[in-house]
Amino acid sequence: MKLLNRPAKLRDSKSKVTALDWSFLERAILLFEKQIKNNRIKADYLLVMVRGGMIPAAMLSHYLKIREMEFYQVLRTVSDKPHDYGTPTPRHLPKIISGKRYLIVEDIIFKGETLNEGLKFIKAKGGRVAAVVSLLADEEFFKSKNFQVYQDKLICAYECRHKNWIRFPWEKKIKGEKKI
Repeated sequence: MKLLNRPAKLRDSKSKVTALDWSFLERAILLFEKQIKNNRIKADYLLVMVRGGMIPAAMLSHYLKIREMEFYQVLRTVSDKPHDYGTPTPRHLPKIISGKRYLIVEDIIFKGETLNEGLKFIKAKGGRVAAVVSLLADEEFFKSKNFQVYQDKLICAYECRHKNWIRFPWEKKIKGEKKI
């Protein structure tokens, strides 16, 4: 088993908030497209982790010409505190078609629990996971047992090596943020 790519490390910031811009997102989508094509990954559907995965999934669907999308929502946390982990609770469960290949799209993976729930759900319904793409993954995730579950399917653009709150370009600006 091997990671499909070695994610670049996101630079550390002295701010408590790291703001990513649209060029960051475009670079990540281009990386995903290249890795998916180079590894001959075939997917029938995008399984989008709501909410953060929606914009990257829309962009990726255009690049890969995959029009079929399903949405999977897990209630994660009740606060806006950075890295405030709650117990993942499935909230919106999509229709999974047995035998179809799903490309899972995430914005950020902290511990991998939300993603793990999605993987279990697809497998339980007879679907297959073609790959998982994520804009960011926390350095702790790469050390976790959850990473071992699907490391051979993961395409991650950046490894987050700090504990800053990440703000994506589609989110509301936060006072005191530092742009990357």
